[in-house]
Amino acid sequence: IKHIKNKLFIECVGGCAYRTLSRVLEKLGIADKPESTYQEYLDKMASEAANAGMKIVIISPPPFFMMENGKFNNSTLEPYAKASKQLAERKGYYFIDLFNLLSNKFKNMTEAEIRTHYMFLKPGDSPNWPKGAADILHFQNKGSELIWQLMLDSIRKDIPDLAKLFK
Repeated sequence: IKHIKNKLFIECVGGCAYRTLSRVLEKLGIADKPESTYQEYLDKMASEAANAGMKIVIISPPPFFMMENGKFNNSTLEPYAKASKQLAERKGYYFIDLFNLLSNKFKNMTEAEIRTHYMFLKPGDSPNWPKGAADILHFQNKGSELIWQLMLDSIRKDIPDLAKLFK
Protein backbone atom coordinates (compact mmCIF):
# COMPACT_ATOMS: atom_id res chain seq x y z
CA ILE A 1 0.00 0.00 0.00
CA LYS A 2 2.82 2.42 0.80
CA HIS A 3 3.96 2.39 -2.83
CA ILE A 4 0.72 3.77 -4.23
CA LYS A 5 0.59 7.16 -2.51
CA ASN A 6 -1.94 9.70 -3.75
CA LYS A 7 -3.81 7.12 -5.80
CA LEU A 8 -7.46 6.22 -5.66
CA PHE A 9 -7.65 2.77 -4.12
CA ILE A 10 -10.92 0.90 -3.76
CA GLU A 11 -10.94 -2.36 -1.88
CA CYS A 12 -14.05 -4.36 -1.18
CA VAL A 13 -13.87 -6.38 1.98
CA GLY A 14 -17.36 -7.70 2.17
CA GLY A 15 -18.99 -9.09 5.23
CA CYS A 16 -19.80 -12.23 3.26
CA ALA A 17 -16.17 -13.27 2.90
CA TYR A 18 -15.48 -12.40 6.47
CA ARG A 19 -18.65 -14.19 7.60
CA THR A 20 -17.28 -17.39 6.06
CA LEU A 21 -14.01 -16.87 7.92
CA SER A 22 -15.91 -16.16 11.13
CA ARG A 23 -17.54 -19.60 10.93
CA VAL A 24 -14.10 -21.19 10.79
CA LEU A 25 -12.94 -19.08 13.74
CA GLU A 26 -16.05 -20.08 15.68
CA LYS A 27 -15.36 -23.79 15.07
CA LEU A 28 -11.84 -23.24 16.36
CA GLY A 29 -13.24 -21.62 19.51
CA ILE A 30 -11.98 -18.16 18.64
CA ALA A 31 -14.46 -15.40 19.47
CA ASP A 32 -15.69 -13.36 16.53
CA LYS A 33 -18.11 -10.45 16.47
CA PRO A 34 -18.76 -8.09 13.55
CA GLU A 35 -18.51 -5.04 15.78
CA SER A 36 -15.09 -6.11 17.04
CA THR A 37 -13.09 -8.58 14.95
CA TYR A 38 -14.44 -7.62 11.50
CA GLN A 39 -14.10 -3.95 12.38
CA GLU A 40 -10.60 -4.54 13.72
CA TYR A 41 -9.37 -6.14 10.48
CA LEU A 42 -11.09 -3.52 8.36
CA ASP A 43 -9.49 -0.84 10.53
CA LYS A 44 -6.02 -2.36 10.04
CA MET A 45 -6.35 -2.20 6.25
CA ALA A 46 -7.87 1.27 6.22
CA SER A 47 -5.31 2.65 8.69
CA GLU A 48 -2.45 1.36 6.60
CA ALA A 49 -3.88 3.05 3.51
CA ALA A 50 -4.56 6.27 5.48
CA ASN A 51 -0.97 6.24 6.80
CA ALA A 52 0.20 6.03 3.18
CA GLY A 53 -1.66 9.28 2.49
CA MET A 54 -4.83 7.91 0.92
CA LYS A 55 -8.36 9.15 1.47
CA ILE A 56 -10.47 6.32 2.88
CA VAL A 57 -13.98 5.44 1.80
CA ILE A 58 -15.56 2.59 3.73
CA ILE A 59 -18.33 0.86 1.78
CA SER A 60 -20.67 -1.42 3.67
CA PRO A 61 -21.23 -4.89 2.20
CA PRO A 62 -24.28 -5.32 -0.03
CA PRO A 63 -27.21 -7.41 1.24
CA PHE A 64 -27.73 -11.03 0.32
CA PHE A 65 -30.81 -11.84 -1.74
CA MET A 66 -33.42 -12.99 0.77
CA MET A 67 -37.19 -12.79 0.70
CA GLU A 68 -39.58 -13.03 3.64
CA ASN A 69 -43.35 -13.01 3.14
CA GLY A 70 -42.88 -11.76 -0.42
CA LYS A 71 -40.68 -8.82 0.62
CA PHE A 72 -36.95 -8.25 0.38
CA ASN A 73 -35.66 -8.67 3.92
CA ASN A 74 -32.04 -9.25 4.66
CA SER A 75 -30.48 -8.86 8.04
CA THR A 76 -27.65 -11.38 7.59
CA LEU A 77 -24.99 -8.80 6.80
CA GLU A 78 -26.55 -5.91 8.71
CA PRO A 79 -24.14 -6.31 11.68
CA TYR A 80 -21.22 -5.96 9.24
CA ALA A 81 -22.79 -2.88 7.65
CA LYS A 82 -23.22 -1.34 11.10
CA ALA A 83 -19.64 -2.22 12.05
CA SER A 84 -18.40 -0.59 8.82
CA LYS A 85 -20.34 2.57 9.58
CA GLN A 86 -19.14 2.68 13.19
CA LEU A 87 -15.53 2.41 12.04
CA ALA A 88 -15.96 5.18 9.45
CA GLU A 89 -17.58 7.47 12.03
CA ARG A 90 -14.98 6.72 14.69
CA LYS A 91 -12.03 7.30 12.34
CA GLY A 92 -13.53 10.16 10.33
CA TYR A 93 -13.49 8.19 7.07
CA TYR A 94 -15.95 8.70 4.28
CA PHE A 95 -18.74 6.13 4.23
CA ILE A 96 -21.10 4.72 1.60
CA ASP A 97 -23.93 2.68 3.08
CA LEU A 98 -24.35 0.25 0.20
CA PHE A 99 -26.23 -2.21 2.41
CA ASN A 100 -29.06 0.22 3.13
CA LEU A 101 -28.99 1.91 -0.29
CA LEU A 102 -29.65 -1.45 -1.97
CA SER A 103 -32.05 -2.69 0.70
CA ASN A 104 -34.15 0.46 0.34
CA LYS A 105 -34.10 0.18 -3.46
CA PHE A 106 -35.24 -3.45 -3.36
CA LYS A 107 -37.90 -3.17 -0.66
CA ASN A 108 -40.59 -2.00 -3.11
CA MET A 109 -39.67 -4.41 -5.91
CA THR A 110 -41.16 -7.80 -6.58
CA GLU A 111 -39.06 -10.91 -6.11
CA ALA A 112 -38.87 -11.35 -9.89
CA GLU A 113 -37.57 -7.80 -10.32
CA ILE A 114 -34.94 -8.22 -7.62
CA ARG A 115 -33.76 -11.54 -9.07
CA THR A 116 -32.83 -9.74 -12.31
CA HIS A 117 -30.12 -7.93 -10.34
CA TYR A 118 -28.56 -10.96 -8.61
CA MET A 119 -26.88 -13.87 -10.35
CA PHE A 120 -29.94 -16.00 -11.02
CA LEU A 121 -29.51 -17.56 -14.44
CA LYS A 122 -31.33 -20.37 -16.18
CA PRO A 123 -29.30 -23.02 -18.02
CA GLY A 124 -28.21 -21.53 -21.32
CA ASP A 125 -28.62 -17.88 -20.25
CA SER A 126 -24.86 -17.34 -20.17
CA PRO A 127 -21.93 -19.19 -21.72
CA ASN A 128 -20.05 -18.57 -18.47
CA TRP A 129 -22.66 -20.52 -16.50
CA PRO A 130 -23.97 -23.15 -18.92
CA LYS A 131 -25.82 -24.97 -16.13
CA GLY A 132 -27.31 -21.74 -14.80
CA ALA A 133 -26.69 -20.08 -11.44
CA ALA A 134 -28.51 -19.33 -8.21
CA ASP A 135 -26.19 -16.97 -6.36
CA ILE A 136 -27.68 -14.91 -3.52
CA LEU A 137 -24.63 -12.65 -3.21
CA HIS A 138 -23.16 -11.77 -6.60
CA PHE A 139 -24.76 -9.51 -9.17
CA GLN A 140 -25.50 -9.60 -12.87
CA ASN A 141 -24.67 -6.56 -15.01
CA LYS A 142 -27.99 -4.95 -14.12
CA GLY A 143 -27.21 -5.24 -10.41
CA SER A 144 -23.65 -4.00 -10.85
CA GLU A 145 -24.91 -0.99 -12.79
CA LEU A 146 -27.43 -0.24 -10.03
CA ILE A 147 -24.69 -0.50 -7.40
CA TRP A 148 -22.45 1.86 -9.35
CA GLN A 149 -25.27 4.40 -9.78
CA LEU A 150 -26.16 4.28 -6.08
CA MET A 151 -22.50 4.67 -5.12
CA LEU A 152 -21.95 7.51 -7.60
CA ASP A 153 -25.05 9.32 -6.31
CA SER A 154 -23.79 8.89 -2.75
CA ILE A 155 -20.33 10.15 -3.71
CA ARG A 156 -21.77 13.20 -5.45
CA LYS A 157 -24.02 13.96 -2.48
CA ASP A 158 -21.70 13.21 0.44
CA ILE A 159 -18.08 13.14 -0.76
CA PRO A 160 -17.34 16.25 -2.84
CA ASP A 161 -13.57 15.62 -2.80
CA LEU A 162 -14.13 12.33 -4.56
CA ALA A 163 -17.03 13.52 -6.74
CA LYS A 164 -14.77 15.80 -8.75
CA LEU A 165 -12.99 12.70 -10.10
CA PHE A 166 -16.18 11.56 -11.86
CA LYS A 167 -18.01 13.30 -14.67
